[in-house]
Amino acid sequence: MAEVKADMHIHIDNEVNTNYIIKILMEAQQKNLKAISLVEHNSISAYLPNGPIYEIIKNEGLSTYFSGKLVTGFECTVALENVPLSKNNFDYNDNLVHILCYGFDPNKLKNSSLFLYKKRYKRWLKDIKQMCKIGRKYGLEMPSYKFFEFEGIYFPKQFYYYIIKSSARKNDFIQKLSITENDLLNESVFARRLFEDAEGKFHFKFNSIPTLKEISLLIHKCGGYIFIAHPFYMNKKFLSGIDYVDALMEIPNYKKGISNIDGIEASYYKNTKDQTNELLEYAINHNLMYSGGSDSHPKSKACQSQIFDNDKSKTDSKSKNIIEIDKNQSFNIDEKLFQKLASVGK
Repeated sequence: MAEVKADMHIHIDNEVNTNYIIKILMEAQQKNLKAISLVEHNSISAYLPNGPIYEIIKNEGLSTYFSGKLVTGFECTVALENVPLSKNNFDYNDNLVHILCYGFDPNKLKNSSLFLYKKRYKRWLKDIKQMCKIGRKYGLEMPSYKFFEFEGIYFPKQFYYYIIKSSARKNDFIQKLSITENDLLNESVFARRLFEDAEGKFHFKFNSIPTLKEISLLIHKCGGYIFIAHPFYMNKKFLSGIDYVDALMEIPNYKKGISNIDGIEASYYKNTKDQTNELLEYAINHNLMYSGGSDSHPKSKACQSQIFDNDKSKTDSKSKNIIEIDKNQSFNIDEKLFQKLASVGK
């Protein structure tokens, strides 16, 4: 089983600038990685004209900082349709899952209906209006639509900051929704419990989130590949990551003979060695490619380094938090995938 050392899941969200990306490229070079993918959530802005990756390649060249492959990528939240009843444990905000998209042509992708600014804005605004309608139903003081930033953070999290900014508003919110302080512990807890949980007070099917079929069709048309992200750490309703992958593979394909899914993120920073091996075996037995990645995020307490170092524990110089990674764990990708993926700027 030929493998290539890589990290195909490095987030640049909130740090989409040339200095930060150059730092990552240099660290990847130092670690002798053969391929990396820099991703944002639901965005490809870094790879487009005026984006930092595009500008680095145009002005200086990728090889100035990194000799390996830099593969286009983004992590996408998608909704599922026609889930087989026998496998339907996807109850996370009307069947939402995370996928990783690799190797697409960003210039083709940017002109699709799912990425055109006006159409994305229209779908997003529809969700904002639905959220405000629900809030008014409970008698809550809701912000104007203009309060929300379209290209900003996840809109339920923006709503969270609106609520906690005023103690009177926060208390009114708790009383009228019959929730507790724990539901407002932080932005992530708030979004999960009130929006993403099927029983949440603000739960509704988001218009701004595409379906797996829509994204699969689009990415494949643009020359890319679809991978299931972190199978053991997405939907806790499943007994294991294998059951989760199995359920996704049973969803009807958008076109007969063409699978929605091309591969699995088999090695992942949270995985145990056994979990990684299970996913590798599944990929091989089902003729799927496999990838791996750190899922590192900038400004994240859980991810102090840009790229996880798998050979030793790493201490960030500005933090006492120690990142301990199993020394036997590595982020390897299928050589078949490595050969298929083209690098930007080469």
